[in-house]
Amino acid sequence: MDFKQATDILLEYGVTLPEIAEALGIAAQTARQARLDPSTEGFRRPPAEWREALAVLAEEKSQRAAADLEGLVFLLRAPDVPDFDFEHEGRRFHASCAAGTGLHQPPTWSVTVDGKPSSISFRGRYDDERAEVQERIIRLWEASPRLT
Repeated sequence: MDFKQATDILLEYGVTLPEIAEALGIAAQTARQARLDPSTEGFRRPPAEWREALAVLAEEKSQRAAADLEGLVFLLRAPDVPDFDFEHEGRRFHASCAAGTGLHQPPTWSVTVDGKPSSISFRGRYDDERAEVQERIIRLWEASPRLT
């Protein structure tokens, strides 16, 4: 595989020429010239270690893409998490869950107590069971004297 073939594949998968140049430690224009046919007047040889630099770049991009795609699959399959109410020691709690704002952002639980906003808020997981969330809310409530 030559430099042009390798960079064609990277470009096809959304890696930009400036990213390729940065990985190689050269200017974008030099990377463009290294992609030219060797018989062309403006051709420049790629750096000696181009194979390893591009392999590292491809590996980084593939790991990032895999993680992003796994996160997307998880979010698409995650059920809507319903709000719920419960009582504890004569107080009425209402727990609501807001989805994370990005692929790697967990959902956030917020709580009202007796119809009033509280400072109980925490990040959870999409697969948290209702009982687990309720137990965590009670622990946070009991551990926070300013809330009682």
